[in-house]
Amino acid sequence: SIATMIEEGRSCLEVAQQMAAAASALASAKDSFIRDHIDHCLNGTGTSGVRSQLTELKAITKFL
Repeated sequence: SIATMIEEGRSCLEVAQQMAAAASALASAKDSFIRDHIDHCLNGTGTSGVRSQLTELKAITKFL
């Protein structure tokens, strides 16, 4: 929808507000996804899976 706004010649302020809203929504979704992953995929792993789970946690933190 942002591309359409630009194509339609909407004001820079309107486009910037929409871009900020989209960026905020994406950041919120990313945070929720990572927290959910930690809660459901990494929580409660036994000692045999701890090393691989820590490796995965380190990898996913790159996206924080």
